[in-house]
Amino acid sequence: APSRRARAAVAAGATMVNDVSASLHETAARLGVAWVAMHMQGEPGTMQTAPRYDDVVGEVGAFLAQRVAACRARGLREEELCVDPGIGFGKTLAHNLALLRALPRLRVSGAAMLVGVSRKGFIGALSATPEPGARLPGSLAAALAAALLVFQVPLRTWQQVAPYLFVIGLCSLVVVLIPHIGREVKGARRWISFAGFQLQPSEFVKLAVVLYAADYTVRKAAF
Repeated sequence: APSRRARAAVAAGATMVNDVSASLHETAARLGVAWVAMHMQGEPGTMQTAPRYDDVVGEVGAFLAQRVAACRARGLREEELCVDPGIGFGKTLAHNLALLRALPRLRVSGAAMLVGVSRKGFIGALSATPEPGARLPGSLAAALAAALLVFQVPLRTWQQVAPYLFVIGLCSLVVVLIPHIGREVKGARRWISFAGFQLQPSEFVKLAVVLYAADYTVRKAAF
């Protein structure tokens, strides 16, 4: 049973119950761990068989709000609550895109939000990439686009930041690739501190590309 699996996971060291049934709030409260309430229409084996909604955003939003209210009544603290719109769980491509566009409206006051998009089928459909293992670029772009939407970060901010990251990355790669310059900066293998993270020079280029991709995804692709 799901509750037994949750108890076993917590006994093994888990600190969160990621609940695709959105029904284990009492178990999470008893165990004293965080709880993620995910929306899913139907059952895992049949959820993608012609899912239908009259208003996917309204229905998913109401479901998540009701689940949070139920677990608050059981004593879970706000910092232990998280909602997940369930991208790809009983949703068509159109449903997934509608939910992603509406992420700010799906937030429930006091609860964190989890958006799982990695290698999902909607990315394959948008990018004509049937192999899940090849969907990493789309996954990164969709995840960052979701973060921009959830936190309502102005796109102009990212449009301004991305070019600087790209230039920094190119300059850093030059330092790495030209040996005598590399020696002057104490070795060719350099790690650069940016915003509290240690990144290899090439990572700046990758980060900039992801930022551009997320910007394009938000503005052009479907969001």
